[in-house]
Amino acid sequence: MFGEIFRIEQVITEIPTHSTKTLVFYKRLSNSKGKKAFGSEMCDMTFVSPLKYKDQLVLTEFLNSNPGIKSDFEKYEKPIDSILNMPLFCINDTEKGKLIKLVDRKFMIHHKGLIDREISNIISRDFNEFGNSTNRNVTLQFPSP
Repeated sequence: MFGEIFRIEQVITEIPTHSTKTLVFYKRLSNSKGKKAFGSEMCDMTFVSPLKYKDQLVLTEFLNSNPGIKSDFEKYEKPIDSILNMPLFCINDTEKGKLIKLVDRKFMIHHKGLIDREISNIISRDFNEFGNSTNRNVTLQFPSP
């Protein structure tokens, strides 16, 4: 009734790979004291379970005693903030300059954004010379819009 579930890809390697794990991003209606406290949080799917009957009764009573809270809650929006970090290596300042120009050329044309898999494909295809080391001294960050 009040939840939204999204699948995101868990990054455990330098180049993101598809994950079977599901993170749940949920909207919070109230705090532990039963006061209105809208918010957005996330957790692993293993922490999610249906409300027990007793908790359903408490929720129903809370909604009935707070007219309008349900519609306010349904209107509440908070975007999901996320960042994709891509660690790379530049041997010197000249290489960093080349990297900056390459980033401008490959990514600045995408004004509507890219999903992580598209970013990974560009990195794999065009940035090999900056990823051939186990050392990392430069990180490209791709924040969500």
